[in-house]
Amino acid sequence: MKHVVGCCMALICSIGTAAAAVQMYGEATTERVSGTRNSDRVATIGRPDATTPLALKRVEWGERNDHPCWFKVTLTDMNRVLGPPSSGLDEVDRCAGNGPTSRSLKKVGYGTGASYDYTRVTTESAYITGVRVCLNRKRTRIKGIQIEGKRVVSEGLNTLGELEDLPEVINDPRASQPNCKGNWRRWSRCGRNEVAVAMDVHFEAGPQPRSGTGIGLRCRSVAGADALIRPQR
Repeated sequence: MKHVVGCCMALICSIGTAAAAVQMYGEATTERVSGTRNSDRVATIGRPDATTPLALKRVEWGERNDHPCWFKVTLTDMNRVLGPPSSGLDEVDRCAGNGPTSRSLKKVGYGTGASYDYTRVTTESAYITGVRVCLNRKRTRIKGIQIEGKRVVSEGLNTLGELEDLPEVINDPRASQPNCKGNWRRWSRCGRNEVAVAMDVHFEAGPQPRSGTGIGLRCRSVAGADALIRPQR
């Protein structure tokens, strides 16, 4: 029995320290904006130039005085095989130093700790590849966010085949405030075999708290460690 346990532990260790299965290449591309663009007032959150393959897993946001003024993203190293993900957090606060109210907080994402409006929860290695926002009636404030994603399809332990769409039943995470009223805007989407690595959040002008008005993804191409997969734009 000790011998079997020892073999199993050795196997786990070898998997946990296996060679990188995913690499990123090229500069981050800036995608179209979902919502209202304000090119002079943009905050980028995430890691568009990271040397490790960090990809977006979750988006959170909150309000102060009805202004969607706080946004945060969670990123995960795509090469983690076992154990909890190695994550980085990045956020932007335009709430006049007060932060969002706890009751206004919303989040959408993939994996453990994510909040969904459907019953099935995915534990797949899924990453954000698209986002769209819901605006208020005047189209001046973000009142909802929806994401879509893809999962990594591997050909063996250390070889990435390509990214694959998630099943529809688990690919519709969204959250919104009551005054969204279904005013969903066009998608900001990554290309084939690209994942989101950062978000450009566009804000209105004026004193804080200042509302976010639109979101555009920044995406990078991914490939297996021994192969180069070029995106089709």
